Amino acid sequence: MGFNIDNYELVEDRLKKFWADYPNGRVNTDVVGKSDDGTMVIVKAELFTDIDSKIPVSSGLAQETKGVGGFANNEAWLENCESSAIGRALANWKYQGSKKPRPTQEEMKKVQQPKKKQVVQESGKSPSKPIITELALKKMVMSRCNDDKTFASKCYKQCVERTIIKTNIENVEQWTQETIKIFEDLVDIYIDKHKDTFEERTGNAPIVNKIIENLGEVEEKKEEEVADIPDGPWKLKKISDGQISFINTLSGQAKDEGLDDLYEEAKKLIASGEATQGDASAMIDKLKDALS
Repeated sequence: MGFNIDNYELVEDRLKKFWADYPNGRVNTDVVGKSDDGTMVIVKAELFTDIDSKIPVSSGLAQETKGVGGFANNEAWLENCESSAIGRALANWKYQGSKKPRPTQEEMKKVQQPKKKQVVQESGKSPSKPIITELALKKMVMSRCNDDKTFASKCYKQCVERTIIKTNIENVEQWTQETIKIFEDLVDIYIDKHKDTFEERTGNAPIVNKIIENLGEVEEKKEEEVADIPDGPWKLKKISDGQISFINTLSGQAKDEGLDDLYEEAKKLIASGEATQGDASAMIDKLKDALS
């Protein structure tokens, strides 16, 4: 099915709206990943409503490869990548228009370009020079997560796994432009989904975030010890704070895995105010079984 390129906004048009609304704002761009020979680049763009602001209101990522995706990439792939990143940052906030599609005109022009036939060896191996490396992907995710190593590690692991499920391509160095785009979109979705937690941790010292991460492990260990206690009067006692914390952790993981019904069931149990330690223990076992 065809599309009309005129229905899509230019990055320049979105940027004009931003400057009109925030004349004292600023736009930062940075190369956060590249191939060894520099022909593939990943650029991150950040928007600030004031020149002195420390935290961006939005960010966006783009990836371009020399000679791929349109005439502009023959000589100006870095400049084109920067424009695309700015366009995504603007769209990630509020500059996409109620009647305009999310992609920019520049991005959709790439879709219109006739694709070159990929040369695949009879052995099934991809061309010798990969479009992107695992290291470049990790650097991109790390930058997108504001250098929070734990958050970036979780984001990278989950998004790679989901990309492999969607594309059935396990080797990152065999990923195509389309595969990388799927991965980038999954990263955006993951960070948006966990935005509140991410923002709470922004600015923390690494040791603080490590402590936060370890708390969940401590609570899990405590609950495993409780689960080993023989049946008895303890089951009728009011649910403990440790059990509530552990259920919240497990139910959050269940939601991430798409187990929405189980997530709602766990939340309903805690919200009832009548849950016992026996009820909590049963819910913990149920969540563990579903996640194992």
